[in-house]
Amino acid sequence: MTRTSSYSAALGLAGLVFLGSCGDGGSSDQPGTAANPGSGDAIGGLIAARNEGAGDPSLFVILRPSGDDPLAEGWTEERVQGVDRRVSLWIGELPNGDTVWRCVDEADGPLDTPMRLTPGDDAWTLEPWEGIALEDVEWKTSGGEPSTFDYQLVDGNVFHKAMYFEPRFGEPGILTISGNVGVMKIWRKNDGAWTSEQLWTDFIGDQQQRIRDVEVGDVDGDGEDELVVVTHNRGGVYVLEQTEGGLEATTVASTDESIFVHEVEIGQADDDAALEFFTTPSEPNLFDGTDQAGRVDRYDFVDGQYVQSTVEDDPKSHAKEVLAVDMDGDGKVEIYAALEGPGLRPDFTGDGPGHLASYTFGADGSVTKEIINDLKGPMCRFLSVGDIDGDGRPQIVASTSRDGIFSFSRADDGTWDRRKVAGGFRSSGFEHAMVVVDVNGDGIDEVVAASDKEKQVQAFEWDGEKGRWVPDKLLDVDVASYMTWGILPIPAGH
Repeated sequence: MTRTSSYSAALGLAGLVFLGSCGDGGSSDQPGTAANPGSGDAIGGLIAARNEGAGDPSLFVILRPSGDDPLAEGWTEERVQGVDRRVSLWIGELPNGDTVWRCVDEADGPLDTPMRLTPGDDAWTLEPWEGIALEDVEWKTSGGEPSTFDYQLVDGNVFHKAMYFEPRFGEPGILTISGNVGVMKIWRKNDGAWTSEQLWTDFIGDQQQRIRDVEVGDVDGDGEDELVVVTHNRGGVYVLEQTEGGLEATTVASTDESIFVHEVEIGQADDDAALEFFTTPSEPNLFDGTDQAGRVDRYDFVDGQYVQSTVEDDPKSHAKEVLAVDMDGDGKVEIYAALEGPGLRPDFTGDGPGHLASYTFGADGSVTKEIINDLKGPMCRFLSVGDIDGDGRPQIVASTSRDGIFSFSRADDGTWDRRKVAGGFRSSGFEHAMVVVDVNGDGIDEVVAASDKEKQVQAFEWDGEKGRWVPDKLLDVDVASYMTWGILPIPAGH
């Protein structure tokens, strides 16, 4: 598959594998997908996306059990790192808001020429920006020195997601999406060596080029899966069609404004053949105590086009994480959103907790919102679902940044019960990546968390006699400073 750069016109405005970098959240894939086996299915391991330093190349880590008892005998790790081809560039801005770059090391290019970043088939390159002079650009400074930014031109500086993927054409592998430069790749291991194939890239943002999330599903009702991609920082939403010649991209939403689309979720919300997808555009990330507005958008495939409608439009809050799942058993998904708390500050505290909200869709297109409960903490960037206590009912699991992991169960009368899975002292992290999956194949799901502050990967297993979840350390992470962006299972045999 090759790079595709011819897009249709925008139709509307939108606003793992184991160790990784920054992100708006992570994966909330439902049980039964290729990336997340259902309860009772054996898994071959975990894959995590991680970032270990500013400007460093992308990295994912594959974790596999060392023995027959995945929760008792420890796990091994295999690190797969992107190509280290870094360039430091001086950032400038044109009057219309476009970003311009300038080399600060003559080994990278001329120092006196405005440059542009250009996506390529194998790597991004720097090219002179014809028609732009140095004096046309406001060159950013800090303390009298040039404001520079490090770009990794091959694989980006972070994998925002890494997941097992079976493409329509070609062999299965690990699908990755990157930030810093936005590239989608598939990684395969042959004869002991990992190689990657670039599937798609394009200029999707401005100073930051972030592919933030990707999900797979049949969103146009043609019987074949598409890939839906969301990006920072120009509000990008793309649908990528799998063809024998490569991925063909349709631009569903984009804007000249600085809009972050944090996540995409796919699910059946009506009775037509096409699955719907849901995105979470918001204002850029703020940690200065002010409110950050955002939306939850829905897209339906109607008469050959993707039509946007608004599920939620909140001027005072936003969701970096949503989950599409059928919890009420009517055969159609609801949307569950982790709404961030007010007044977020640089230390990741706030003026109050966030809330878990649900959005149910009526046959007439109406949306019913319910606030289920508070999330104890102001930040929650991962939601997942599964039966984590063996009672035969699914629970929604939410991991907050530093205030704990909680489960939410829906009773027959529609009321919700919240229970603590793990305290914040036990497991925490900025993203606090988490997934619900049956690690040991006993039919009861475990909660697997990247406990970055504790420098561990942990599984929380239900103990019926004690009536609570107990921690099992899977791995110590021997890295001084890092951040995990997402963690997902690998199906058995892969």
